[in-house]
Amino acid sequence: MAVEKFPQRRPLEVKDPMTAGEFNLWCAIHDKPYRMARHQWPDGATEWDVEFNPGKPDGTIAYGTGQEDETLATLAAFAFMAGIEWAEDARRTADDDDEVPEIVPPSAAAVVPVIAPEPSLYARALALAMQAGTVTPRALQDALGISLDRALRLTERMEDEGIAGAAEADGIRAILVSTARLPGNA
Repeated sequence: MAVEKFPQRRPLEVKDPMTAGEFNLWCAIHDKPYRMARHQWPDGATEWDVEFNPGKPDGTIAYGTGQEDETLATLAAFAFMAGIEWAEDARRTADDDDEVPEIVPPSAAAVVPVIAPEPSLYARALALAMQAGTVTPRALQDALGISLDRALRLTERMEDEGIAGAAEADGIRAILVSTARLPGNA
């Protein structure tokens, strides 16, 4: 069997390329806290990144596209947003499942086995943070297998409740309370 040389093809030409400006406009219209920006690394390389909460003190790079080409980076950013939206829909149903059902005493005729509910995601995140003495969204993401966006919300909730301090320059938040001072441990 002979191997024939494949004919050379010209690269596809994009007639109407997507731009970072279009992505940023889409995020603004849909009330999403993201923006595409071009960043230059210390070694001189440039790439397009998706920033979370740009211009705010807690702003960070949520997704590095790894692309120098604006059109490819915009496609990657929209794919990233599709994943975020999918995760938000899944989270909404998961948050509904986190609610503890009302406990109804069993009737005398029926004996129902009692199964302890699984700890909520926040309770598991809190336990991990208390054990480590510090918390970062990345650590929660890795330990709990959740999105970085969701892990960030959990750490912000800990800060809002006075359990964790503000994020330092490296993103680490110190745990400010002991387990004895947590609600339910009186």
